[in-house]
Amino acid sequence: SNETAPLFLPVANDLAYFKAYPTQKNIAAIKNAYKNAVHTVDTLFGRFLSETPGIEDAIVVFTGDHGQEFFEYGHLFHLSELNNVQTEVPIYFQLPKKEAPQPEIASHIDIFPTILDALAPGIALPAALKGESLLQSRKWPFVAMARYNASRPPCEIALHNGKHKLIARFSNQRAIYESPSLSILSLRTAEEKLLKEETQDLESWVEKEFGDGLKRLFTKPHH
Repeated sequence: SNETAPLFLPVANDLAYFKAYPTQKNIAAIKNAYKNAVHTVDTLFGRFLSETPGIEDAIVVFTGDHGQEFFEYGHLFHLSELNNVQTEVPIYFQLPKKEAPQPEIASHIDIFPTILDALAPGIALPAALKGESLLQSRKWPFVAMARYNASRPPCEIALHNGKHKLIARFSNQRAIYESPSLSILSLRTAEEKLLKEETQDLESWVEKEFGDGLKRLFTKPHH
């Protein structure tokens, strides 16, 4: 039917994904398959919002787990790098009767703290929730991301402060807890541009930009 016919054409078939070569024609066809999937989800979510009784009084959150890359930085789909097209996703909240200013930076771990704060303002958050309510001023102005590493702990991490991003890798990629060091792979702007050489000492610049974030991530908690 017209309702199920692809909206964006031409569309790459499943096999084309594995034969993908970065030509304009191939990328356009793969992008169209992605656009059709997004359109289907958008249609279903729109139906949910329009057909659910009392939805205007409900707390609703809409997000995704990752983005897709279409050779913007030399890769296809996701899991290949911690760049913005693969890691930045929409996080939309409907919070009835709550003023919620747009935060400069946010993460998935902030979702449940925000929901609890909307339901019971000022509630003490469980220790298991490491994020912050987006209804409050951020006390930790960073977002941490990790790259997929199969069944092992992630060995490559990114720390983002809204303006700059640090990407680093543990020296022991199979057993990160035994790694004697963490090597910086790159320093970038939020737009994925490599930072120009700093006139000041690089170590001092990294400490200023990311020191507080690194200390929180890699300092052993006191029991």
